[in-house]
Amino acid sequence: MFLSHNLQEYLLSKQKKIASKHVIFNHKNIYVLPTKNGLVFLFLIGLLLLISFVYNNNLVYFLSFLIAGIFLVSLWYSFNALFSIKLTVNKCHSAFVGEEFVCEFVFENPGKEDKSGLEVGFVAGEIKKINLKKFSSLKQILHANAAKRGWHEIKTVKVSSTHPFGLFRAWTLCNFNEKVLAYPEPSKKQYPLPSDGTGKEAGEQLMHGANGDDFNGLKEYQKGDSMKRMHWKAFAKGQGLMTKQFSVDSGAVSLWLDYSLTPGVDMENRLSQLSRWLIEAQSSGEEYGLVMPGVKIEPAKGDQHFHECLKQLALFNLPDS
Repeated sequence: MFLSHNLQEYLLSKQKKIASKHVIFNHKNIYVLPTKNGLVFLFLIGLLLLISFVYNNNLVYFLSFLIAGIFLVSLWYSFNALFSIKLTVNKCHSAFVGEEFVCEFVFENPGKEDKSGLEVGFVAGEIKKINLKKFSSLKQILHANAAKRGWHEIKTVKVSSTHPFGLFRAWTLCNFNEKVLAYPEPSKKQYPLPSDGTGKEAGEQLMHGANGDDFNGLKEYQKGDSMKRMHWKAFAKGQGLMTKQFSVDSGAVSLWLDYSLTPGVDMENRLSQLSRWLIEAQSSGEEYGLVMPGVKIEPAKGDQHFHECLKQLALFNLPDS
């Protein structure tokens, strides 16, 4: 409806960020307006009242008041469909540009009545329908596009319901003060990893054992993994896309990824290439370090180190970083 859309835009412009990670729906943040069917229903009540008044017909009077009673009861039930629900931001996962953020929310229903027909989603995003049983909680995943690198504010979450008769729509808007990070999109160009200081390309060092006896298991495919390391037999068996991992000699020199030595026509191309190299280095299981203008991260390995390096790429040369 045009009216509800404009009201929603107004409320979004006036709404303050929710400092905490959760919000409880109550009379302060639940809004209710008639739907298109509700307006037709209201017009019908007015028409019946007019007919009963003109013809002084008691039966039509009774029918008018009965329908009006249903209309008012529906208003209360529509409000109650959202009342007392608790919404919590559980966790939002970082993503690469061009992919989608995965945000996990938890809905809790502390009341003794089921909450049916709830519509949940980011404003102007995909809408999902859920049902909450009494005294229960439910995890719900929502997705949002990672359009550019850097910090992104979590979009406003809209929860609505037209329960039980579709005559009213009750909704609430939740604008959490949470951020999630978008990493540079991995380059599609397959440049070899930079030299490790031994005269070999680091790609050779990290791929050591590909044709030998240093096979170190399989891992789930990640964007940017080399196609040469795909394990097609696992895919044929229905186990999904997997890539081969190989161990590296303990005496190998640590790999350094240096922004100044990275190929690329501009800053974003270089960051994209570094992002791809980080994925390849992480997949190898070997230690690697990162050198950026004004920043030097010593060689290490593991998920925490991997995400710290990606964070430096994501926030590099951004005004609000």
